[in-house]
Amino acid sequence: MKKQLITCILISITISSCNNDLIEVNCESLSKTGIKYYLDDSLFNGNCLQYSGVVLKENKLFKNGMHKKTVGYYDTGEIKYRGGMKNDSIHGTYKEFYKSGKLAKKGKFKMGFYDGKWQFIREDGVILRITIFKNGQVISETDKI
Repeated sequence: MKKQLITCILISITISSCNNDLIEVNCESLSKTGIKYYLDDSLFNGNCLQYSGVVLKENKLFKNGMHKKTVGYYDTGEIKYRGGMKNDSIHGTYKEFYKSGKLAKKGKFKMGFYDGKWQFIREDGVILRITIFKNGQVISETDKI
């Protein structure tokens, strides 16, 4: 009996912890205090969708009220860019795409500034230029064609 009770408790805990699905809301539903985002006075966990009319422009991921990632879209629905966020600034890996889905540029941001090696790429995949940044300032630039 005791073993069955413990098993039931463990199953209940597992089921409730698996039910933490992220919700999806319109970004206009969120409120902001400092760098934290809230839905109905609770820290927001989920995705918020930002529209221009009926066209989806951005999908933003939030965890514990913090903006973690953004995916931007062309008016036609293709992914235009995606990147990480930290303290409400673009931070970490960033990729931008042509409407065809081919990579246009990639690099990293550091708290909103270009940082490190960036590649700028033609739609046919040929690298046009490599630029090295430090805190948003160009350190070196090499044209590849």
